[in-house]
Amino acid sequence: MNGNPSCDVMVIGSGLAGLESARCLGLQDFKVIVIDKEKDLKSMFRRLNLLYPEGMPNSHTIDPLIDAVLELDNVEIRAGVTIEKVSGKLGDYKITIKKDNQTEQINTKAIIVATGLISYDIEKVTAYGYGRYENVLTPIEFEEQISRGEIDSDSLKNVVIIHCAGSRDENFLPYCSRVCCFIGLKQAKLIKDMNPDCNVYSCYMDIRVYGKFESLYKTLRDVHNVTFIKGRPSKVEQIDGKLFVITEDITLGEKIKIPADYVIVNHGYTGDEETLKKLRIPLDSSEKGAFPTTYIHASLSVDSNPRGIYICGGAAYPKNVAETIADARSAAMGVMNSLKNTEMKTPVAEINSDICAELQCKLCLSVCPYGAIYEEDEEIKVDESMCMGCGICTATCAAGANSLPGWSDKDMFELIDKQVKENDVVAFLCKWCAYPAAKPLVEEGLEGVNFFEIPCTGRISGSLLLHTFDKNPKGVLVAGCYPDSCHYVKGNFHARRRIFLTRKLLEQFGIPPDKLRLEWGCNYETKRMKKILTDMKGGR
Repeated sequence: MNGNPSCDVMVIGSGLAGLESARCLGLQDFKVIVIDKEKDLKSMFRRLNLLYPEGMPNSHTIDPLIDAVLELDNVEIRAGVTIEKVSGKLGDYKITIKKDNQTEQINTKAIIVATGLISYDIEKVTAYGYGRYENVLTPIEFEEQISRGEIDSDSLKNVVIIHCAGSRDENFLPYCSRVCCFIGLKQAKLIKDMNPDCNVYSCYMDIRVYGKFESLYKTLRDVHNVTFIKGRPSKVEQIDGKLFVITEDITLGEKIKIPADYVIVNHGYTGDEETLKKLRIPLDSSEKGAFPTTYIHASLSVDSNPRGIYICGGAAYPKNVAETIADARSAAMGVMNSLKNTEMKTPVAEINSDICAELQCKLCLSVCPYGAIYEEDEEIKVDESMCMGCGICTATCAAGANSLPGWSDKDMFELIDKQVKENDVVAFLCKWCAYPAAKPLVEEGLEGVNFFEIPCTGRISGSLLLHTFDKNPKGVLVAGCYPDSCHYVKGNFHARRRIFLTRKLLEQFGIPPDKLRLEWGCNYETKRMKKILTDMKGGR
């Protein structure tokens, strides 16, 4: 590979997920390079002293993992490294890294992203005084100070834990980060272990725990007498050097003022937008600081093409320790399968660079739910491993530069010209919901109806609909998945907008707009599908 250092897999992040995935790959004789921007092996988990609810020391879990990875000759760890640029595709990625102002290119066949959780900047929530008051700490800071002996058990008289600090708040993080309640309960247990007489107050909106963590919550409440106060604190103030938390108590129906030696602001977490952006992987755009769930869910689908990039652990979405280890092993297995089976499972969009260069509209860049379309060296390209073959981008391209093999405009126009007769009903049906519902009708041979199976209603373009109406059909049906159930995330919403605009055009051409019909459905609704088509044929 051009004489540059090379490996089978590059793992970005040396935390729990990164080390475990590297260990699994290394045991299967894959050459692995692990890089981390930290200058030593120091992830969030290694900054913690004990893992609750059992209170297990890191020496039982994380330290042996580090030792196991370091013993593998085919796993190399590079600390203090940042990523400058990523290019290429499955089997041939080129990653430019930087260390001590020196850049280097590494070639790799696949990538695992394990950069962990990014702590939300709680200083933005100014009402809680973080960054202004010395004893207002994050959970990690509080636990680090305890492990370093900077907080003495005798100094713990009154401690307030603020759950959902900045989370589930449209002004900051609008979502729940899933693991914060576990972390808050852990802090409460840690404090009570150190000083059973300490008054611990947990201010919460909802306690969202499951499994064995539910028993931890009940133990803290019923055995250790932790006071749980339902209500979101309005502010933290310091009077004469003493901290006070002002909060509502919904149960009592009044505002209370709690004195505190320490306040722990239990904040939420975000995705690693900086790293994922360099890898061209989109975060869910509907929520500030969200995670790349669309990309991850697509990779779990059986019709997904072999992926070159896998995301695991907290980089995917917040997880506890056991879930992180399981996810790391799953990512390692996914990489092994991708490198072994590189055959594409689904059609991949193709770009005619000559036509595209003339128009340069770049609309396809914004409509792909998976970030498969990208611009490199002023040219629009498609990442084969990320394309799901939905056809949304093909329908968006007015110039015809973008085509989906099997469902290109040329292919579809030829089918329509060959099959559709005057006064027929034409049904464009998504292959995931509507077509399975209509399949018994297709096999039955419903007279006067032409069925076209399409990957997604998002593939339907205005030009395709207008070409169909040129055959003077009795009606045209576009049917797909119910809203928010689209296999390709938002293809049906793109279809809805295009049909709305096409109806406006039909009206201008003197064609009744209600001859173009949009329906949502599910794969078992055969009777409903038959009724819709019968109505369109005029057989009410």
